[in-house]
Amino acid sequence: MCLSVQGDGPRSVMVVLNKMDLLSQDSLSIAKELCKQHGLPPICLLSCHTGEGVGDFLRILRQTLETVYGDPLQGAPTITQTRHRFHLTACLDALRRYFLYREQDLVLVAEELRIAHRQLGTITGRVGAEEILDIIFSDFCIGK
Repeated sequence: MCLSVQGDGPRSVMVVLNKMDLLSQDSLSIAKELCKQHGLPPICLLSCHTGEGVGDFLRILRQTLETVYGDPLQGAPTITQTRHRFHLTACLDALRRYFLYREQDLVLVAEELRIAHRQLGTITGRVGAEEILDIIFSDFCIGK
């Protein structure tokens, strides 16, 4: 059983109370009343032991996230990490150069595709030994 307490706008906080299977009906009624009186954010009562309320919790969590952050499946993604933005920009730059060089030089085209691939790999976690050595030598000033 999940309770949604209305507030004055979307909130990024939920109160989740577990072990509702151990509470009496009187205790549940008191919890509901206290939430209403104090205008708490959405509250979910659930029992991880019995599974009661878990489905409602997941539904309300999804609705709350969509309200606050939008539906991630619609529109353009928001890039929140500076590191990701940097690597995606570098990838796009390499792809632009690829389109410039594709009629001129196969070697340059291959290099730009390799750079684009490497930039995406740094975000997805797929990097090779060359990238690790580049980071070590550029960030830690080894040999100076």
